[in-house]
Amino acid sequence: AVLTSWRETVKGILLNFMPGQEMGNAVVDILWGSVNPAARLPVTLPNIEDEVGFTHYEYNKYLSHHDEGLLVGYRWYDYYNVEPAFPFGHGLSYTKFEYTNLQVDASSRRITFNLQNTGKTAGSEVVQSNGIIANAKHWIANNQEYGRQINNAIVDERTRFEIHYLPFIGAIEAGVGSVMCSYNKVNGAWSCENNSTLNGDLKNYLGFKDGWVVSDWKATHSTSMNKGLDQEMPANVYMNTEAIKKDLKSGDITQEMVDDSVRRILTPMFSAGLFDYTNNNTLENNVTSPEHSALARKFAGMSTVLLKNSPRAPSPAALRAGLDAHDEDAAILPLTWLDPKQAKIAVIGVQADDPIAHGAGSGHVHPAYVISPLSAILRQMGLEKPSSSDCEGVCVFYADGYDEMQTAEVAKKSDVALVFVGTSSTEAADRSNLTFSSLEAQKNLDLKQPRRYMDLERMIGIAGAKQPNTVVIGTNPGIASTILTLKLPLK
Repeated sequence: AVLTSWRETVKGILLNFMPGQEMGNAVVDILWGSVNPAARLPVTLPNIEDEVGFTHYEYNKYLSHHDEGLLVGYRWYDYYNVEPAFPFGHGLSYTKFEYTNLQVDASSRRITFNLQNTGKTAGSEVVQSNGIIANAKHWIANNQEYGRQINNAIVDERTRFEIHYLPFIGAIEAGVGSVMCSYNKVNGAWSCENNSTLNGDLKNYLGFKDGWVVSDWKATHSTSMNKGLDQEMPANVYMNTEAIKKDLKSGDITQEMVDDSVRRILTPMFSAGLFDYTNNNTLENNVTSPEHSALARKFAGMSTVLLKNSPRAPSPAALRAGLDAHDEDAAILPLTWLDPKQAKIAVIGVQADDPIAHGAGSGHVHPAYVISPLSAILRQMGLEKPSSSDCEGVCVFYADGYDEMQTAEVAKKSDVALVFVGTSSTEAADRSNLTFSSLEAQKNLDLKQPRRYMDLERMIGIAGAKQPNTVVIGTNPGIASTILTLKLPLK
């Protein structure tokens, strides 16, 4: 999640989360309308830091009381009658859909309807298939990274079932193949050896029958097969042959438990067809191919959320193209209203040229390449490099944002300003704040050059003040943990 205190100063906002190596091409696809931004927000975007007051729930390294109960996410906003910046599930579109024949089955918690795309842009659906086993994580109450390997989350039964378990229930009903248990303790017992939550709740009550429980990396503390863990990762420190033989002999585990774990692991593998071919690949393989690149580009576009798309302001480009800029349907996006022979585009922000495209920690990959938004926009406009200040005809002006005067200049003389901002996150530490200017942006491993600190919110404000047709394209982590504040007992 991110703060968007500047949202009223711009016409359009796109969030592409962590878009990957085809980032630039996917952004161009969205900006010029060849792909519809069909994604929806997976979280609520707040108005201010700590809006829902998580930091007073004894957020510390050793103990976290989930006293908020059911007042999480949209429920908090509904209960206190607070309007968020953007609600969970928000997302605009370039096309229109018609919903008919709505039916609700309360017993199975399923809603069905007929959906027809009545617009001009196609959409698609993504499911678990093609030899890939989905993993749902982290089970359970892993709501902070700070002290995650020693934290004890105190959470009552109702809150577990009505808040924490709901996403896993949906995953189980969809046929997820595996669930990863977390580092933290839950009510005093380690999550990966918690008989109550693993065997009692997950496997029995929620009906997770045909998939396996795998530990987070080094989150295992014992040979805990009898408490619901099926696989230890990444090594067999506790669940090795000798340890299992010893526990079988002592009666701590039974042969039936071993057989059940093996069945749970193999069943999804056979279902996904992993034994239908010989896998000769290695971790060192470069699997990049034209087909994979096309798929990465498609997914990056599909997962982009269009937060705001207001009518554009009168501009030289609209007048040259003979468009009525005051038409209520004359939205800022897509940019098809730009004059293809005279378009003036300002591309602002170092994120456009040297982008954050992946998260850090386990979320980071080493791509064979990363397409920057700047290079993709230049290619879209038929240019090889950014334009000089005296450019005529089609021009793409670039400012990295560090020079405020340059930012204001290129924004003012253009038909539209595309402002790129980005931040990142990693494991074992919570983000310092929810702005795009957070320090995590400087630590991302994708960057070709170390990124100096910049007040990105101020950069957006400068561009928006000089150019009424400003669009912000943000790259940010999908979900934020509780925010670390200076009030905490840091040692």
